[in-house]
Formats: sequence, structure tokens, C-alpha cells
Amino acid sequence: MRVLGIANSSSALDWACVDGNNVDDLHVNERGKVEAPPSTRSEQLAWVRRELLELVDRHRPDRLAVQAAVKPRGSGSLSVGRVEAQGVLLAAAGESGLDCKLVYGATVRSAFGVAKKQELQPAIAQTPAIAAVPKTRREPVIAALCGIVK
Repeated sequence: MRVLGIANSSSALDWACVDGNNVDDLHVNERGKVEAPPSTRSEQLAWVRRELLELVDRHRPDRLAVQAAVKPRGSGSLSVGRVEAQGVLLAAAGESGLDCKLVYGATVRSAFGVAKKQELQPAIAQTPAIAAVPKTRREPVIAALCGIVK
């Protein structure tokens, strides 16, 4: 299965295209990060849509896995811009007929077979395809893996 994993901010897409059927045979084909050009918000959201459709056209994934925008526990607030961009991603996936999965923290723990957040990092470190990616760029790869694991 090929999955395109996305971790988005309000004005950037961090993405990874992976192939595999489970945690053990995961292969990262390509990954990247693209920033929206400075412009109006509506133009940036249109850019998010175009970027996703270009990635889908180039990689032909079976599924899109998007890291869910959630409010950080006990601090901060949910970024409205991130939620807007996520909505555009989901709409563009639907427009292209692509199966889509939102990835939450519990989804990630389940994919790695752990129950507690503290157990997650050691499990991730034991996954060669993820361990080979710099820690600051792992989120879209992890999202993609969660898109593979049912």
C-alpha cells in the first residue's frame, strides 16, 4: 500500500510518501516540506489544495493520512489556520477520490502497539524506516504509517 502522510501547519505542508503493509516493511519513498508563498489567506488555502493535488498526481497514493489538528493539552490553543488548511486537505482528498484517514495520538499509539505516550518513543526508535528520518521531520512518516495500519 502507498500512503501520503501529511503534517500541516497554517502555511506549510510537511509530507512523506511511504510504501508498505505494516510497521516492519515500511519504506519511505520521498519526503519534503513546502511553504505557502506570502499572500492572502484565501490564496494560501488555494495553494494548499494545488500542492496536495500535485503530490497525489505525482505519487499516486492509495490513501492520505493527515495528522489531526488538536488542541495541545493544558496549554495554548488550536491554530485556526492549521484547521483551515486541514479542511482544505480533506476536501481536496475527497475531490480526487482518495481514501483519507485523520491521525490522532491514540491512532499512533495503536499503530505501534503501545498504550501509553511514554512507551511510544522507544517503539518509534525501533522502526528502521522512521529512525532513519531526523526527529524534526518524522510526523508525516508516522502519519503515513498510521494510514497503512488499520
